[in-house]
Parts: sequence; structure tokens; C-alpha cells
Amino acid sequence: AWADGNKECSAAEAMVARQNFANWYQYYHVRMLTAQATLAKVVAQVSGIQFALNTVGVVTTSFLPPTLVDSTPEGEINRQAVITAIFKAGWAEASTDLRKNYEEMGEYLAGEINKSGRPAPWATEEDGGACQLSFVILMTDAQYNKSSVAQPGDADGNTDGSYDSDFDGPPFADAHGQADTLADIAMKFYETDLNPDLPNSVPTTVKDTAEHQHMVTFSV
Repeated sequence: AWADGNKECSAAEAMVARQNFANWYQYYHVRMLTAQATLAKVVAQVSGIQFALNTVGVVTTSFLPPTLVDSTPEGEINRQAVITAIFKAGWAEASTDLRKNYEEMGEYLAGEINKSGRPAPWATEEDGGACQLSFVILMTDAQYNKSSVAQPGDADGNTDGSYDSDFDGPPFADAHGQADTLADIAMKFYETDLNPDLPNSVPTTVKDTAEHQHMVTFSV
């Protein structure tokens, strides 16, 4: 019978219910699995996007270099490689060094560091690099609890004169002038031109008015 006791289920219905429970347990019953399954579904449905993956809070960190996913045979192979990397990402076993890992992604896009020997994934101007969009999806279940960060200062409020731009101050700045926060790192790589060699032709929206090459962050 169903949980409400009002209906007897057939063998076929019972099989569907068991499979539904098995799917939930396999892919969604803890937060890590939910995040992995959600990301994998996104990768499975999009095309023409480069994906990279960097892990936080695991004993052995891993980095998947930018990998182009599209409808070509090579792109479909890449799609499976990205999905595999998502499900192989290690579970958190160490402290949450969120700021440092997050800052490394910005430094990577800015060409300040290489990851796994791979340069920043900017296309040439001829191949559309001038209007290339860059996003970081920052996913965590905890606050950062380590202080290893290269101190971007009060980048969102600019009370210390760092990274001066039209984006400083309200509505982005916090009310207390706090420095070296995740928000400061986000603003540092939003207001900084990450590739000065390219024309500033990045498409804008009402909420994202920067035309220069920059990093947009979504936090989950």
C-alpha cells in the first residue's frame, strides 16, 4: 500500500517506486550527491561551453582544465569526461580553504598562474575572445575557516584605495568596510580587466554592466 494507506499498488507501480527511491538514494540523499547530480545534468544539456573544475576542502585537490563541451564527436567525449570528473570529486576531508581556492580561479583567468600547465582559456579576438563570458559557480556547505588568502583588501568598498573602479561602493560594498572577504575577491576579479589584450566587447545585462573581460560569480 502507499504511505497514505488508501491505495494498493500494482507490481509495476511498486517497481517504479523502488527505482525512484534508488535514484534518490544514489544521486540526492546527501548534499554532495545533490550538487554533483545537478552539475552533471547541466553539463549533459548544454553545448559550446568550456567547463573547468577545482575542488575545495579535500586532502588531495583536483583540477580539471577548461574542457569544451559541444555536439561534435570530440565535444561529446569531453562531456563525458567532465561528468566523470564531477562524480569523482572527493568529499570534504580537510578545512574549507574557500578563499584561497576561489582566488586561484580569478588568478587563473587573469593569466597570473597556470593550472596543470594550462594557460587561461581566452579565445583570440578572431575567435570571439572579445565577447567571451567567464563564470565561477562557487559551491560549498560551510564558511571558509582558513586565512590563507592574498589579501585583496576592501575591493568592494574601496576604503583602502585598492582596485579603484566605478563598481566600488553601494550596492556591492558591505556596511562595515571589511576586507579580504569572499565578496572582496569577487569584486577584485569583476572590476579588473582580466585580459587587457582583448577589446572590451563582453555582452552586458541590467545587472552586469561590465564590458571588459571579467569573472562573474554565482554562490551556492
